[in-house]
Amino acid sequence: MPADASALRRNPCSEANGIRSLARFPAPPSAELTQRLFPGFIAGYVQTGGATIHTLRKGSGPPLLLLHGYPETHVAWHKVANQLAERFSVVLPDLRGYGDSSKPEGGVVKPPTLGHG
Repeated sequence: MPADASALRRNPCSEANGIRSLARFPAPPSAELTQRLFPGFIAGYVQTGGATIHTLRKGSGPPLLLLHGYPETHVAWHKVANQLAERFSVVLPDLRGYGDSSKPEGGVVKPPTLGHG
């Protein structure tokens, strides 16, 4: 593992030349792991104006969009997604820059300015 990789695991936003960039953290799961954790879910992609968003879908009924937190992927929902798909149309996206979704163009994320000045 490169020396800077362990730092990225502690802090996925790394400083490089004064610019903060979003690391791909955590890595997307393999297709085999996805099928094991989400049997019957269908993988797809949604093209937006600035990114391609990876999704998993399953079920019928009212739509239920499950959004993961930071720094996670759709895998965060593996314990409840199948049961929810029995009553809902479940959609599990990887948010922009996470998992199999594309990252922001250039990979740069400009954090809000904190403090004065």
